[in-house]
Amino acid sequence: MKGGISENTIRAMDFASKERRRRLRFNILAFVVAVLFLISVFVVSGVLTSADNFKVQTTQFDTQGQFSAPLNIAFLTDLHVRNSTAQFEKLNSIIESVRELEPDLILLGG
Repeated sequence: MKGGISENTIRAMDFASKERRRRLRFNILAFVVAVLFLISVFVVSGVLTSADNFKVQTTQFDTQGQFSAPLNIAFLTDLHVRNSTAQFEKLNSIIESVRELEPDLILLGG
């Protein structure tokens, strides 16, 4: 007995302290897992919702007289077309957008 506290009481307090630490670790781990899950849901949903959007951007370069006529180049990248009807419609939309530009050269990247 130490200072009027029995050994059984000390063991019980030690056990309770270990139990609290174990619960705290579990709660922290559960919180971290929940946060990571939510982040992954937002990332995946963002990728899926933006996957059907595409952007046409035009840029003009000064060739300083190197060409006798303008040269129109279409550069397509990161199409990410999957095997589904909606994705083939997306590809058709991209093709139509490129045709409207009447490019002299079409480049495919990444």
